[in-house]
Amino acid sequence: MDRFTKSTYPFLRLGTTFGQAARKPPTHARATVPKKTMDELEHKTNRLQLTDSTTGTSGNSKGKQRATRMSDEELAWTLYRQEQNDEKLAASMAKRSLSSREFQTARDYEYALQLQNEDVEFETENTEGRGRYRHFQRQADFVTRESHIHSDPMAESSAQAAKRAAQKVPPKAAACVACTDVFAWKELAEAPCGHAYCRECVLELFRNAMTDESLFPPRCCRQVLSVEKMTPVLGEDLVTRFSAKAIEFSTPVRTYCHDARCSAFIPPSSITGEVARCPECRKRTCTMCKAARHQGDCPQDAALQQVLEVAQGEGWQRCIWGRMVIHGGACDHMT
Repeated sequence: MDRFTKSTYPFLRLGTTFGQAARKPPTHARATVPKKTMDELEHKTNRLQLTDSTTGTSGNSKGKQRATRMSDEELAWTLYRQEQNDEKLAASMAKRSLSSREFQTARDYEYALQLQNEDVEFETENTEGRGRYRHFQRQADFVTRESHIHSDPMAESSAQAAKRAAQKVPPKAAACVACTDVFAWKELAEAPCGHAYCRECVLELFRNAMTDESLFPPRCCRQVLSVEKMTPVLGEDLVTRFSAKAIEFSTPVRTYCHDARCSAFIPPSSITGEVARCPECRKRTCTMCKAARHQGDCPQDAALQQVLEVAQGEGWQRCIWGRMVIHGGACDHMT
């Protein structure tokens, strides 16, 4: 204690040992140090310890071996440092991927809300999307810090991060599968397969099916679109015309009005015998020759012509109502 003078250690008092002074640090040493500074100091200390350990290991290695060959301890430390660098790189890439994708998701979410006529402004510091962005940014920072503790951490890939971010977005908007534009859910019509269509694309799909029989009925993923579920989107007028077209396309032998100015389809409910009455112009059409209604037998009726040939050969006669009378006996006179 003789060599410890008061000028050298001003905090020592009379009768105070060096150990007691060490256990009672000065008042200024108790000041609060920011957590970030402590983390940086701890990180630097770990790096210095690692450097010292590596230097000591390389200096204390003994034994006869080739000059270009590393010892087992040197190889282990080299691999450890490479693994740490790989972990830092993976964590940094995951952090950048999460940040950019979450920020884009937030912008898409705000745009969808604007389409719903909601008074929402995109504020990067106050919106829910920005909050999720900061949340994932903190997660990425945590991955970076934890990479110095765990020996074998697995960084999340960008595809997994994008999938997880998409799952957290509320399903209030979606893209039309036909035009790929984003619409609010209330403006979309959902197909049985789960795909969504905007109103304009649904109208075009049904209109094309009404003009091109190869596209009838309208389908998505080989599943027929229900007209009843699409009524709010199509409207009553289009639904009525589509229902009439469905009857036409489902009729195997069709009859159309013989008037070229009309040419309307005549449904089976408007056909009596061989005469079809047009529901549009009220004109009558022969279902056999597809011409205007005429008196007598239709020359286009192949079955009737065959019966007449047989009757002529057998000598059968027809009554005034056009029915064939088969002679069973007596004379051939008819009154």
